[in-house]
Amino acid sequence: MSEKTLDRQAAKQIVIAERDNGKTNQEIYLQLKEQYSDLKGIANLITGTALKSDIEKYKLYNRILVAILVFAAVFQVLFVINYAVAPNIIKMVLISVPPILYVWAAFPISRYEGSVYRSCGGLTIATNLSQLGNTQLMNFSDTVTVIIDVVLIVLIVFLCFYLDAKLFPNYSPSSLKTDREGDYIL
Repeated sequence: MSEKTLDRQAAKQIVIAERDNGKTNQEIYLQLKEQYSDLKGIANLITGTALKSDIEKYKLYNRILVAILVFAAVFQVLFVINYAVAPNIIKMVLISVPPILYVWAAFPISRYEGSVYRSCGGLTIATNLSQLGNTQLMNFSDTVTVIIDVVLIVLIVFLCFYLDAKLFPNYSPSSLKTDREGDYIL
């Protein structure tokens, strides 16, 4: 085994090319094991790389998710600007978190990076629940804003977890199984 650190880009290209050549994930793992020392990183990379057939099958849903993330970021920024005169700095910072999250997640999701989908879904729930819990409805425009925000949150969370399950069914960094020699079973 080599002591070379994992080059994620090069290894991902190998995974894609070897899958095209008909190799199984386990065969690809054994091949990459000879080149890189980070066995868990290799296993996570392989299970976190979507099959080309799945990418084609769920491409529309992934594009919709990216579009919703970008729209939600813009919508949230407008929401933040609306409250920019608020004297409470902590509240301003909390309101600014979701747009930053959406921008952070949109690019890796557009490239089908398996590690981002669950994180985006979970962080969307966490950051927005606290924000929605503090919202006080004063007039019709605030009600409409909250409704739009809730719809966007539900769509983002649903699509993140749905696409994660469909594109990366074996991606489970915390519960990878190993054999007697310590190799990961894919």
